[in-house]
Amino acid sequence: MKAAYTEYENWEPDFADLPPRSRLYPLAPVKTGSAQTECLTSYLMRLAAAHCLFLGTLYRYVIQPQMRAEAIDLDREPRPRSLGKWCGIIRAAHCWNGTEKSASGLVRTIERLTYVQGLHLLTWLPWKAVLSHQGLLRPHRAWCPQCFSQWRSEGQTIYEPLLWTLQVVRICLVHDCALVEVCPFCRQSLYTLTANVRAGHCSKCQRWLGHTGEDQRFSAPIQESNQLQKQRWIVQSIGELIAKAPGLSDSPSSEWKTENLENLISRMVRAAGQDFAELNGVRSKILSFWQGGRVIPRLEFILNLCYRFDFSVADFLTAMIGRQSCEDQIDVLSIRQSVIAEWDANVQRTLEAALQEEPPPTLIELAGRLGYASPSRFYAKHADLSRRITARYRRTFGRYHLIRPVPDGRPTRQLRRLLKQELSEVIPCHPGKLAIKAGYKSAYVAKRQCPELWRELLDKHIKSRQEGKRKQREHERELITAALSENPTPTVREVVRQLGHWSQQTLRSRFPEEFRALSEKRIQQKEGRLEEIKARLLEALSQEPPPSMRQMAVKLYRNRNDLYSRWGELCRAIAARHADYTRERAMKKHLALKK
Repeated sequence: MKAAYTEYENWEPDFADLPPRSRLYPLAPVKTGSAQTECLTSYLMRLAAAHCLFLGTLYRYVIQPQMRAEAIDLDREPRPRSLGKWCGIIRAAHCWNGTEKSASGLVRTIERLTYVQGLHLLTWLPWKAVLSHQGLLRPHRAWCPQCFSQWRSEGQTIYEPLLWTLQVVRICLVHDCALVEVCPFCRQSLYTLTANVRAGHCSKCQRWLGHTGEDQRFSAPIQESNQLQKQRWIVQSIGELIAKAPGLSDSPSSEWKTENLENLISRMVRAAGQDFAELNGVRSKILSFWQGGRVIPRLEFILNLCYRFDFSVADFLTAMIGRQSCEDQIDVLSIRQSVIAEWDANVQRTLEAALQEEPPPTLIELAGRLGYASPSRFYAKHADLSRRITARYRRTFGRYHLIRPVPDGRPTRQLRRLLKQELSEVIPCHPGKLAIKAGYKSAYVAKRQCPELWRELLDKHIKSRQEGKRKQREHERELITAALSENPTPTVREVVRQLGHWSQQTLRSRFPEEFRALSEKRIQQKEGRLEEIKARLLEALSQEPPPSMRQMAVKLYRNRNDLYSRWGELCRAIAARHADYTRERAMKKHLALKK
């Protein structure tokens, strides 16, 4: 540490334009310009440790005054959301790694204090023009314990990469394990920064977050799946973004960004056809906002879009910024047109084959076979085939049939048998459930098959439910009445919780007299308790030796301030009597010692 400060004192740049107490050691960031670039909050942790200070102290006495002075120089009133000074380091640090104004203000301040340039590469500020801040950063820290242990064993610097700050990143690609978001010792999530935070340590229990042998189960290797392959692709793509950040030019104008974004989205829409919004899980209205440049897409949507079209995320965003030609990049999407055309041909073959099936299927069934929620897509692209399938089904089963009647009548016989069997039960179920069990999709159709049995079972079901409700209310009334005889009487909230309800309104409307009696009894007991406390306070005026108010509060299980607020004169008399007794005893002891 002494050598570090010696190097700091002999450093070349002139600090004449800064106050002496604002000079900071020029600490270099870790792996700038690579996929493992350090984040800005981790840099602040190491900067505070290099000066043997808590991060809260460094922020309060060095960084915060400089940010305040910058706001005054710009003739603007600093706000907590813009500079993050008056709301505390915990709330302010959440967006320091992102693209908001607080991140740019902090970067300017740290660069001015340390004379280290390029600290904006430790945040997502280089991609500010094309990335939305919504849903970008995770609210708590995430880390890979195996990375921490490896760096510590190899003697490398312990830091947190910028990659770990994103919500979409959930795995460590180096060790192929999930990122940990909860401390394995205190089982709590950690804020991005706190006043006493240290790199690689828990900010709450101060334990080492790397592997120590006993907590390896918290970052076990994850199993292979499609989601894991997609997550690996996401981590690799974001690593390319971080590595390409130093080569970006200045941020483009809003007109340039809007034009490029509209060009990119429009070409992808033409490549995917009318199903672009459906394939990517967005509404057409939001898509029109993106095409018009009114809203910047979130990073999660951009990743899903590029993953579906097998497109590079870095090329997509740099094309939006204008570093590359949009015409050259989007030509790659023409390869995907063949895949979409093949899928449309598969849908058409399925619909043509449905015209020969017996019995005729409905369009809803065909949509389910192909993985669609509704047949609206069929009418949009295959309107003629869809109408022919619907007309064929209606000619066979009629316009209003919701199920196909079976010629041998087996569903009707099964429904009749189930209805008769359920009539013998003490608490029968609704006949609609039996209709579904018998194979009917519509209760209206099943009801017409056995109207007498259906009505008889429905009446019995309604009576059994009414009887059940009556018994339940009688049981609730008994419990409330029993609570009136308890000593001490429970509160209304305790009675409601005991009956399994979360709100008092329903029970109060059902049993108004019982709850009124319960409240009155609680008030009487409270008044009786207060009278008893007052009597004991009066009794204390005649006790020998006189007790103090502290002793009386302990005996009565009450707060001393509460006693003074209720019986002020009585309490002051007890305190004065105890003070006289203490003074008299002290004088007697003094005279005895003098003799």
